[in-house]
Order: sequence, then structure tokens, then C-alpha cells
Amino acid sequence: MKKLKFITLCMGILMSFSALSFPSQAAEYVTFTDYSESFIPDGTDGKLEINATGEAGKDGYLYLTKNVKEMAPEAVSGENLNGSELEEYTEGNISYYRIKVADNTAPASVHAVFHCPGFYDFAKKAETNGAESYSVTYKFTNQLKSKIENYHVQISVPKENEIISVTKPSAYADYELSLTEGMRTVGLSKAASPSASIELAFTYNKPFVSTAVGKGIVWVLCLGIGLFVLVERYKKAKGDAVK
Repeated sequence: MKKLKFITLCMGILMSFSALSFPSQAAEYVTFTDYSESFIPDGTDGKLEINATGEAGKDGYLYLTKNVKEMAPEAVSGENLNGSELEEYTEGNISYYRIKVADNTAPASVHAVFHCPGFYDFAKKAETNGAESYSVTYKFTNQLKSKIENYHVQISVPKENEIISVTKPSAYADYELSLTEGMRTVGLSKAASPSASIELAFTYNKPFVSTAVGKGIVWVLCLGIGLFVLVERYKKAKGDAVK
């Protein structure tokens, strides 16, 4: 009896470990050639756009990984889709949004926009120069059993902010710096193997001259310089008049 209980316990542990360690069975046959995520700020919330192209699994669905807690779909479009609504689906500890394709034998593409509450509510930290910056860390894990040939992620920071440093990936050649609608943006592109995690981490802050105090100081300095020039011109004009 004790031996039977021990075997049952071991099987339970192994099954739990398997559920945590391996990609989802529901999305087992899904393949993506391209999968991109783009974040832009909306106050402390974020807007996430996902563009994905691939082939559905045997169940006829394309699966988008729910990487951000409480992310909610706002708009969905694409090609070879059966409708324009995403269905939330959970298997084990992995959550998805999925959508049915119209023709399971042909490639499909999906463009989805999500609202991400609190995504830009990043923690402040003090830099060595005394300035405060915001620390951003985002991790994507490929929960599929197939390789994503081209995965891309980019995160834009609020306007008037600058990227201070990028820590993951650490090599300059492995990340991208760009502008998106006037916002500084950090991104990376690479293939994502099954169960592989890809991480983007960086810090940003608002330059001193862009802050209210900085603008005030610049304004005072400009005013002071202007007054100095006027006084000097007045002195020169008065001196010329005396001559």
C-alpha cells in the first residue's frame, strides 16, 4: 500500500513538472514564420500590437501568448481568419488568446491590439549621477513546439525621454534604437526556439532640460543673457552719444 502511494506521488510530481517545463499541447502544431510585439505608452498603461503570420494547428487555431497580465484585446484583423474576436484560453499555467482560421490548409495572419493596464508604471531607481531613471524589463517565451523564425519586440518610451542604457541584450549589435511617432524605441529581432526566452532590459529618463525645473532654469538663463545684451547695447549707445 505504501509502495502504491509512493508511485502515485512520484507520478503526480512528474506530471506537474512536465506541465511547467514543456510547451503547450494545445498549440503543438502551430507554426509562426513572423511574430512581432510593439509597445507604446498610453499614460501608465500600454498599447500592445501583435502581428503574426503562420499556420494553425490541427484544432484550427492560431495562438498568441498572453505575456502581459490583464492584457485585453481591443481590435483584431487579418487574413484567412474566421471572424474578428479573440478567445482567451488557458492550459496548465500558460495563457493564450486564440482565433480560428478560415482555411486550416493555408497560412493566416493576425493583427491584434491589446490594452495593457499599468504596463508603463515602471519603478524609478537612482543612477550614479544622482538622476532618477526608469527600469524596463520584458521577457517573451516561445510556448510553441515549433521555432518562430522571425521574432521581433520593440518598446517605446514616453515622449521627451531618452534611453540611458540597454543591459539585455548587452551587445550593441544585438539591439535596435529607433524613433516611433517621435518616441525613443528599443527593440531586438531574432529566432525563438521552442521554450526559449528572449529578454529586453533597459533604462530611460527625461533629460534635465526637458523637466519643468530644467525648462525654468533655461528660460531664466536666456532672459539673463538677453538683459545683459540689452544693457551692454544701452551703455554703448550712451557712450557714443556723449562723444
